[in-house]
Amino acid sequence: MNLFQKAAARLNLTPTERAILKLIESLIYVAGFNVIVAAAQYIENNQQINWAFMLKLVIAQAILAVVMALSKYFKAQGDPAIAAAIDSEEQNLAKNAPAGVNPVIPSSVNFAPPTQTASVSQPVATPASIEIADIPQEQPAITPDMLKSTLPQIPSVVATPTATNATNVTPATPPSA
Repeated sequence: MNLFQKAAARLNLTPTERAILKLIESLIYVAGFNVIVAAAQYIENNQQINWAFMLKLVIAQAILAVVMALSKYFKAQGDPAIAAAIDSEEQNLAKNAPAGVNPVIPSSVNFAPPTQTASVSQPVATPASIEIADIPQEQPAITPDMLKSTLPQIPSVVATPTATNATNVTPATPPSA
């Protein structure tokens, strides 16, 4: 069974295998991105591609892909194997379970969702079973008097012209005909 088949079957992978998959994934992204960049250059530069720039770009992205794979390798070192993690959890459940209860799930259990739906145990309300008392009463409309009583009273201020302002005002003259 090769690496891709193991990954597709969701089997346990070693940290090295996980890093290799990450490197392959990153290199696929690099190739796709560089094809887009080369196509854009071809369209924009009168059917010319700057190969020196493309080489520098590919090298930089390949280095980044290797760094990402190394990061995956070192992060995966501390991960427990899935089977070991499940076994330890089953042991913890068995140790903390009440007497007479076996919480260990056998491997033959099918986790598919049930095909039948549960029946409703409470009666469903029909229009005839709803009483008038259950319906909320209509709230009274808000009137201007209600608003006046709830809002704070703000004194009204009327601006009156002062003597200094009145002397600076010139009367408007009607246009001559």
